[in-house]
Amino acid sequence: MHVATALPHVHDKQERGTSGSWDDDMGGLTRLGGVGAELAARTPARELLIADKAGRVLHAAAPEIVDARAQLTRPAQLSAAGRSARLIVADGPITRAATNAGHADASLTKAAHARGGDVAVAALQHVSDVDGYFAPAVGKRGVDLFTELGEITRDGQSTIGYNPARDAMYGWLDHTGPHKELLDLYLGRLDAKVVDRASAAAHKINAEHIWPQSNGATGAAKSDLHIIFSSDAFTNQARWHLPFGEVKTEHWRTAVTPDGTVDRVGLDVAGNLVFEPRESIRGDVARAQLYFATRYRFDQPADFTMEHFRESLPSLLKWHHADPVKAAEIARDDAIAGLQFNRNPFVRHPEWVDAIGFDSPEMRKVFEGGRGASHETVDTWDRFMQDPAGYYMAKERAGKGAHGAKGAHHGAVLLQR
Repeated sequence: MHVATALPHVHDKQERGTSGSWDDDMGGLTRLGGVGAELAARTPARELLIADKAGRVLHAAAPEIVDARAQLTRPAQLSAAGRSARLIVADGPITRAATNAGHADASLTKAAHARGGDVAVAALQHVSDVDGYFAPAVGKRGVDLFTELGEITRDGQSTIGYNPARDAMYGWLDHTGPHKELLDLYLGRLDAKVVDRASAAAHKINAEHIWPQSNGATGAAKSDLHIIFSSDAFTNQARWHLPFGEVKTEHWRTAVTPDGTVDRVGLDVAGNLVFEPRESIRGDVARAQLYFATRYRFDQPADFTMEHFRESLPSLLKWHHADPVKAAEIARDDAIAGLQFNRNPFVRHPEWVDAIGFDSPEMRKVFEGGRGASHETVDTWDRFMQDPAGYYMAKERAGKGAHGAKGAHHGAVLLQR
């Protein structure tokens, strides 16, 4: 929907246009060539993202960040003052907009009507100011904190769409190291040749939804980058829509990953089939699931269910503490904030997991009810892995619906029972 552009400070000596008088506090005026839109910005190095409601580009001061389809290819660069990007959505030409730097969120506060068309101006929250962004939650605990964080992460969030989300993820978001190689979540392998969706498919990489689509990562939530990671396709297929948990009886595992551990499928202590990720990403996985539960519990997408989350919760809380937030997580959260204008609160404030008390009786009541979730057996998992398409065709014929298959075989070991 959007193209992020860095609009430089407009000096008073620039052309002031012919649209009529301007308030003295508006600062200078710049004319956005070729689109009939005019915009005045007050703050130096103001970061702006400008598109119409159909997602067409109105202006790109830095065209290298836009691909041929006018889609985002890298995040808006934050200004030296730490300002985040802004969004202006317009049905018609923008004739006047100003920022009020005196406000903590530095949101756009003025807009006028264009001659010949109305203007809709939307200001997104100032997510680069981490303290200001989370200020309404400070001092709260329990259900109150959980509810407040749900509102904070919802308000101002921008949906960029599933294809642009994957373009960003494969193109730069999940790249790491001096050579900017893509990092596969589950196997930990690096691949410098994955730069877009086509090369990801060729190298057997796809998008892992930490909260499965079949459990509610649908609609706008499907493209929420806080819960989507680049993953080895076969390991992603093996994870399927299984809940996370600690394996006691192992059925399948990957080869040893760079951290010396493996991803596994097997039965937990209660006899449920679960997926256990390698050690060094368990905290990342836990905080992604805690984010999704917080963001969408009171703003539920289609097919939303918390049943697997409730079952996984003891393991998620254990992993959150055992694998603390890393610098790479913070950097990823910052980058996503520049794309979709919200944050994972448990990356910047890991202490809020305990402050909420996810396993308290009060919170367990919050998670009650809702649609049930599939509980797979070892036999159904085996049938799915051997022939995903055939498995779902059989389910459709039986009138049970389908979740959609993932991936192709790559780099894993199936254990004999």
